[in-house]
Amino acid sequence: KAHDFYPDLLQTMKCPLDILWTQFPIVNHGIATNGSLVAYFQAGGIQLEALDCLTRLENFVGFIWHEFMYGFKDNMLAARENHPNTPLRFEVTMVIDLRNISR
Repeated sequence: KAHDFYPDLLQTMKCPLDILWTQFPIVNHGIATNGSLVAYFQAGGIQLEALDCLTRLENFVGFIWHEFMYGFKDNMLAARENHPNTPLRFEVTMVIDLRNISR
């Protein structure tokens, strides 16, 4: 709470966000048939060494807070605007691609 839940993601991550997304593959993608938001996360596509070069891994605490407090709200408002006649659920269906995850 001392950081107001990290409203500025660029300041929180301290790196260019367009480059960050190339190393942290997560995409918000509309709504499911049950009305929840849908996001795709390619867990096997994470490059920890590259992320550590771009930002401190500790900054992801602020990233998570930002996503819960601001990103979810923004995605929900966009979904409501794009699908005005669809009842929305305040939840996220996360599809996780585990390809390239070693045992």
